[in-house]
Amino acid sequence: MKTPLRKKQEEVRDAQKRAAKLLDVCQYNSIMLEVKTKAREMKQEELIRELTNAADNANKAAEDCKVEMDQLKADINNLKEADKERAGLKDEVTRLGNDLEQAKGEYKYATEVFDAQVLRLPQPAPFDEWDSLEEEQAAKTVPGEAREAQTLETHGTPAAGQDQPSEQQQPEQQQQQQQQP
Repeated sequence: MKTPLRKKQEEVRDAQKRAAKLLDVCQYNSIMLEVKTKAREMKQEELIRELTNAADNANKAAEDCKVEMDQLKADINNLKEADKERAGLKDEVTRLGNDLEQAKGEYKYATEVFDAQVLRLPQPAPFDEWDSLEEEQAAKTVPGEAREAQTLETHGTPAAGQDQPSEQQQPEQQQQQQQQP
């Protein structure tokens, strides 16, 4: 009886050892699974942090781009306004240039009238006729000869340096002309 009991006890001990080994293996596997799970969780947390940082950086970059775009739109609007202002100023310059040309013509006519009065020459034609004559004459003459032709036509005297009385001689001649009548 002792032998079968011993056998049974050995079988029980062997079964307990196998159970302990299996328990150790199961615990080891359980711990390894927990470690692997924890490693996955940590890796996922790291990936989540990286993605969150990347998303924050992308949002910041998008906001910076939006601010820059708004600034560029403001610059474009300023440039459009400057272009409109430039066009207005260009029109104003053109108008002032035309006004200047007209004023030059009027001044030239007034000088002709004054010279005719002072030198007691015949009065030039009315301004409208005189202006059209000036334009025709300017179209016919060479630019260097324009001054000589104008002086000859309006005063009936040669241009400076060609037997024209000097400025000092003109008052003397005027006095002589006033004494003669």
